[in-house]
Amino acid sequence: MGMLLSYYLTAIILYIIGVYFICLRFKNFSLIDIAWGLGFVLIVILSLNLNPNMSAPQYLLGICVFTWGARLSAFLFLRNFGKEEDFRYKEMRTRWGKSASIKAFYRIFLLQGSLIFVIGLPIILALNGVKSSLGFFQIAGFLIWGAGFIWESWADQVKSQFKGEPGNIDRPCNIGPWKYSQYANYFGEVLLWWGLYLISLPHDYFYLSIISPALITFLILKVSGIPYLEEKNKDRESYKEYRRVTNKFIPGKPKS
Repeated sequence: MGMLLSYYLTAIILYIIGVYFICLRFKNFSLIDIAWGLGFVLIVILSLNLNPNMSAPQYLLGICVFTWGARLSAFLFLRNFGKEEDFRYKEMRTRWGKSASIKAFYRIFLLQGSLIFVIGLPIILALNGVKSSLGFFQIAGFLIWGAGFIWESWADQVKSQFKGEPGNIDRPCNIGPWKYSQYANYFGEVLLWWGLYLISLPHDYFYLSIISPALITFLILKVSGIPYLEEKNKDRESYKEYRRVTNKFIPGKPKS
């Protein structure tokens, strides 16, 4: 088991180092966001190389992870291509000053790589574990994953088109799924990860599988997802009414 995990960890570290140098080349740390989904695509590709004769549940899990990671990275690439660095990373550059490149390596890039490994650990174990047949967990998980994937994809597309209109730059997106949730894309993300958790069951280390969806949920709700955007938009007058009538996270009927 130690050799297996070392194999993945080494590959992820090398991948992150490569991304780091690309970000230095373009002077844009926010490119690391594009690399997030592709990190899990890398895990699936490595797993197919190690275990080409996967069972049906393992293939299903791999396909779902690959599809999610590839779509997310492609969306972020198309959305951010040619644009300036995200405000979060600009603030970090300003705060770190001349040592920004060095601090970014271990505070952003190595941290990101570590999260890919930890969150991807249950996927690694499931894709290299004992083969099993499709059952209730896989069917339920796929339906939940599918609902989350469609919801997140829809939310991303609607918001991207909305923000593409010059008059909507400083306005909250309040159409489509965003009418029912202030953070519609994050809700879809959390939902699909709980679906992946169910698809991965059972395997020898099934008790570790809870790490992925639990950590994703915690990061989005309490650390790097919603809190950042709440801080960014807290003083915008245009967001006050939207927040008053729209559910914060779990989609629901708008308040009167």
